[in-house]
Amino acid sequence: MKITFSLLILIVVTVSGCATTTELNTPSPSNGIEQYREQLAKANAVYHRKSYNDALSGYLSLYQQNKQDVLVLFRLGNIYSHLEQYKNAVQAYERTLLLSPQMSKAWYNLGVVRTRLSIKTWQNMAATIDKNDPLMKAANHYNSKLLAIIETEK
Repeated sequence: MKITFSLLILIVVTVSGCATTTELNTPSPSNGIEQYREQLAKANAVYHRKSYNDALSGYLSLYQQNKQDVLVLFRLGNIYSHLEQYKNAVQAYERTLLLSPQMSKAWYNLGVVRTRLSIKTWQNMAATIDKNDPLMKAANHYNSKLLAIIETEK
């Protein structure tokens, strides 16, 4: 009986000691939120300085921590757009819109980026096909009209 009681006390002390150690080493949710907010503030500051390559790494890190943060996704779209990584920008804006379909700025930027991709397509076509190709005139026409639309928006 004494052995059983002693063994029971030893188990309780050991288990409670493990629980206390785990609690001390585990960051509280509020610490994680504070760290996230600090990282976000730093990424925002770099973004506002227009250091887009540097901002990209900060926002990608934030995105890995919280894939549901609409602001982070939207900013990633903006950064990719400024870096002329239009396909990545499209993906970021589309993810933004899946989470926040009413976000008009994301819709607008998605349209602008897709227009820029279209311009690149027409420019590549004009640079690649034979100058006498009957579609060369159409390629130049669409390219110039789309460029005019984008330029008016600036």
